[in-house]
Amino acid sequence: MRRGHPAIIVGLIVLCISPSYACYPTFSVAYLWGGNEGQILSVPKLEFYQLLLELAGIEPQETQSRPKWRTTLEMDLNDLREALAAAGWPAEKQDAAQRQYEALRQSMKTYAEGSDQDSDFYSCESKARFDLAPHEAFLQELPLEFALYLRGAAAYRGNDFEEAVEHWDELLALPPEQRRYRSTWAAFMLGKAWIVLDVARAGFYFEQIRSLARQGFRDPLGLSQDSLGWDGMVFFRQKRYPEAMRRYFELFQAKPEQAENVSSLMWCCSRIFQEPSVDRMVVEDPLCRKIVAAWIMKGNYPFNHQGWMDALTAAGVTLDPDEAGALAWISYKVGDIERARKWLSLAESQSPRGKWIQTKIWLRDGKIDEAMDLLRALADTFPSYEDADLRAELGVLKLGRREYLEAMDTFARSHCWDDAAYVAERVLTVAELEGYIQKHAKDNTGRQNQANEG
Repeated sequence: MRRGHPAIIVGLIVLCISPSYACYPTFSVAYLWGGNEGQILSVPKLEFYQLLLELAGIEPQETQSRPKWRTTLEMDLNDLREALAAAGWPAEKQDAAQRQYEALRQSMKTYAEGSDQDSDFYSCESKARFDLAPHEAFLQELPLEFALYLRGAAAYRGNDFEEAVEHWDELLALPPEQRRYRSTWAAFMLGKAWIVLDVARAGFYFEQIRSLARQGFRDPLGLSQDSLGWDGMVFFRQKRYPEAMRRYFELFQAKPEQAENVSSLMWCCSRIFQEPSVDRMVVEDPLCRKIVAAWIMKGNYPFNHQGWMDALTAAGVTLDPDEAGALAWISYKVGDIERARKWLSLAESQSPRGKWIQTKIWLRDGKIDEAMDLLRALADTFPSYEDADLRAELGVLKLGRREYLEAMDTFARSHCWDDAAYVAERVLTVAELEGYIQKHAKDNTGRQNQANEG
């Protein structure tokens, strides 16, 4: 056995040849240390979020989240300030009205929810209504659209949805010039109220929000975008899965940073396979097929794999190379190698993931050289976390070809530190390690990684 010296191995780890992470790298499978060399014949783990980003053709957005209630209140107060100024209120009276309005809004929220913080839970249990009587004189002074919106909000928070609908309908019946600020808000809340009263009517109001925004009515909270998710929920409850998935995906494209947009698509995919048979409309919709394929590729969910494949065959749909490559991935994942070969024949040479599956089939067939050449060609094709898995597989194969230094370097650059250390300690000589460290001592990536540790 060719062994290195522990002190040299420490030097290798300190060198940390790889692009840096904020605090620490994501660890890949320990192929050698754990005796998992055969893992290169399995498909790596994928992230549904990353697959959706690829499908949407967008990059992940780094945004700083803010409390929803605080944002809502700020936008509410900004609109009121502008409306009061446009109505000719003196500055001193505007300031007093702003303070009184903010206190009223805070009191309504705290009374209904027990806190002025964000909450994802809303109880439909019957409870006493917030009493607006002490604030009646103030409501009479406010611009009518703000007063009507508040009356509807008080009724809604008290679970009196019928009365809430009456107030918001009255608001939307005002002349356009008298409801510039609260039309989109009222339509949004009408949609939510009708989900409780009669879900079949809710979709009209979510569509109306988008129409109002296009007409120029104020939408500072982006309710026209958020309405897509609520619209999707309406379709979901009606088991109109293609429409639901399209709404959810459109919202994901607009706001990819919001985790609930990914969860909605995951839940929709799961429900499709809980039905007695696969919805033909889903199978015939290209976008839905790709979303479902991404969901299946992501995890080990209990689903009717044979039913999905049979539905695709029965529908006679035309698949593009990426779809065929995804289906090859899925078939290989569940052990259906022959079906994977069939899909690969359709994927041709245009599907990167299809090519990755081809390398695994070649390895099973003993075509090691062909597999290694294709893995090298695929490097830098995938997102970083997948690319690390691909390079680690190449590292295992290099080790099998006695390309020891190249194998260790590949493992290190793939963040497979356990495997890099294994090769350094169990395989390389001290001289080989020293030469490697001297060669890479001035690597920019190494210095950058050390500077950013922690």
